[in-house]
Amino acid sequence: MRNTVKILLKLRIGLFVFFSMLVISCESPKHNHEQTGSKDSVSIVVSDSSTQPDVSDENSDDEVSGVEEDMALTFIVSVAEGYNYDSLHRIALQASEVLGYPMDSSSAYYNQKKKRIVLADNDEDDIWAGEYRFRRFSDERVSLEMRYAYIDTIIANNDLLREKLQNDSTRMFVCANLTDEATALKLRETLLPKFPQTKIIAAKVYVGCMH
Repeated sequence: MRNTVKILLKLRIGLFVFFSMLVISCESPKHNHEQTGSKDSVSIVVSDSSTQPDVSDENSDDEVSGVEEDMALTFIVSVAEGYNYDSLHRIALQASEVLGYPMDSSSAYYNQKKKRIVLADNDEDDIWAGEYRFRRFSDERVSLEMRYAYIDTIIANNDLLREKLQNDSTRMFVCANLTDEATALKLRETLLPKFPQTKIIAAKVYVGCMH
């Protein structure tokens, strides 16, 4: 039952990925920008390509419409990025002190074999147990997240840059908050003096039901 629920959820998000990229390729010219910050294009949550459905599915239009409604443009405050979990964890603790936010892993840990942040195999979340559960909502806490799950809007129309980010499945970042633009800008101003790599990632995040 647990595996079935996981597959259905991934199929739902994977369906959105496929068709949103199809719409983007038809309606918008490709961009070659490499920096974040633009908000004039569409971004998506990464999904395992193996879950993407056959475009001939007669119910696909309704499914895509439903998933699109569950996507929200979010401004993500990234304090630092990299591949060394211990180093990023130290930065996260420092950032939590500067902001006065708690450092919250949400029961996740760094799996050395998978080289990513995941929940325990026996976690009470029967959908994401043993896998990476991406952060979705605005809350005042600092956490460590996987970078591939948040595609910058400015590269969403650039196939090469988008795929490069999606395939970089071990890169992590220190996340201070997922919030609105004004709050993100204020947090960035607060963090920049001590953390010069602080930036804002504008990305569309899935905020719909996970069950």
